[in-house]
Amino acid sequence: MSKLIQNPPYMQQMGLKRAPFADSSEGLFYFPEPTYKQCIDLLNLTVSFTEKISVVIGENQSGKTTLMNAFLQQSIDSWRICYFSASSELQPVEILQQIIKQFELVIHQADAIQVIKQLQNKLISLSQTNQIPVLIIDNAHLLSVENIKRILALYEFVDEKSKIHRLLKIVFFGDTSLKHNLAAKDIPYMNRQAIHWMKMPTISPEFIFDYIHYRINVSGGVIDESIYDQQHIKQIYQESQGHPGIINEQAHKVLMTKKSWFSGLFSSKEKFVALLQIIGSVLGIIGLIAVLVFQDEINQFIQGSEEVSPTVNNNKTTKLKIIEKPFPEKKIIKTIGTSEKLEVEVLKKIPQEKNLSSNKQQEKIKDKTIAPIKKITPKVVALTVKTSKKQKISLSWKDHQRWLLQQPDIFFTLQLVGVHEESSIYKFAKDYKIDQDELLYFHTKRNGIDWFSMLYGVYPDKKMAEKKMKELTTQLQGFQPWVRDLGSVKAEIQKNN
Repeated sequence: MSKLIQNPPYMQQMGLKRAPFADSSEGLFYFPEPTYKQCIDLLNLTVSFTEKISVVIGENQSGKTTLMNAFLQQSIDSWRICYFSASSELQPVEILQQIIKQFELVIHQADAIQVIKQLQNKLISLSQTNQIPVLIIDNAHLLSVENIKRILALYEFVDEKSKIHRLLKIVFFGDTSLKHNLAAKDIPYMNRQAIHWMKMPTISPEFIFDYIHYRINVSGGVIDESIYDQQHIKQIYQESQGHPGIINEQAHKVLMTKKSWFSGLFSSKEKFVALLQIIGSVLGIIGLIAVLVFQDEINQFIQGSEEVSPTVNNNKTTKLKIIEKPFPEKKIIKTIGTSEKLEVEVLKKIPQEKNLSSNKQQEKIKDKTIAPIKKITPKVVALTVKTSKKQKISLSWKDHQRWLLQQPDIFFTLQLVGVHEESSIYKFAKDYKIDQDELLYFHTKRNGIDWFSMLYGVYPDKKMAEKKMKELTTQLQGFQPWVRDLGSVKAEIQKNN
């Protein structure tokens, strides 16, 4: 990236504390766009509750390092993290030294086999204290195939006594060439099968404007929204296709085109004050000339206005507006024998009429106001599953769990994702257009932190559940959903609540 974008000339004029579009290794500029938040949630899920190797790939300037820094900052307290950035010159012994140092391992033997054995024992001791050792490598595409092979050998560590498999969790961040390296013949087939692939998301067009302003705000400045108009935003997206690095370059160019405007207007406080004084003087002279030229007309206007006596119309006309009240959030329940009706307050707009008295007007309002519909309380019945489809239930995790606990253990469901915040469930469902009738979730605790597992549908047998999983969208299948029986779901609910 050019030196100009690292120290741009507009920083002083805009009162910025740092360059808004420069690279940052501190994660300051992580923009919490929904797809990025989902990506971090999915990484947390994969590391905490699966034995998969997480691999995040993306093109150059796609924001991999920024996402990784945000992932590190949001990591769970029980993780013990070893992190380093790879290079093509990195030697196997240097990788081992990094891991030993960051896991605080004291080496008693210089022999390589003994060192590996001591590292395995260290990982076992961490696992026994409910800590999860996690190895995170940035720029992993720069690793040689031999180095990748050695790292994956650490993934094979197990604790024979406690039967804990995959003592070390691994997360790779790299460009698309990493996929080729991991597919090399020298990489064991079982390791390749254990990989969970994730592709870096891009910033959608509707968030480009928010992204630019977010970076400027983080840099300590506030900018006039007119600097980035719709044409600028459209052009920036066409050039970048949503890749953050290219968005930064294009946004920087726009500010550079405004450079002369900034420097000419705000180069110094004295120049700005002088400019205001000149403008004030010019406006004063123009006003004085106007008074002298149009003096006669002004006098005639004043005299004529004094002869006109004002009249007051005592008949006030009340203007009525349509008030649309949003429907309150309601609980959806199964009803029998009647339909659910909502009480809606309606005010109809009455045309304004001249010289309408207050009493007549009130009568007219009364006649034209629609009386609210009385609310009919429906009969509520218990929910039971007799088919593969879930009945509609109230939208809270407690109701979801209560309903799940009533279902047969032999039924099946699809587990999609898990998140820390309940609101993320509905955000995920909205973003991926998941049918509300198929949505289920339940609440547990992971390391003392709230955890919400999202399910999709309920099916009477495993075969039907597997068929439904194949019919999911490509995006949803990318989260690698899995079939589980309701017996295991109910056991997990009862254990954690």
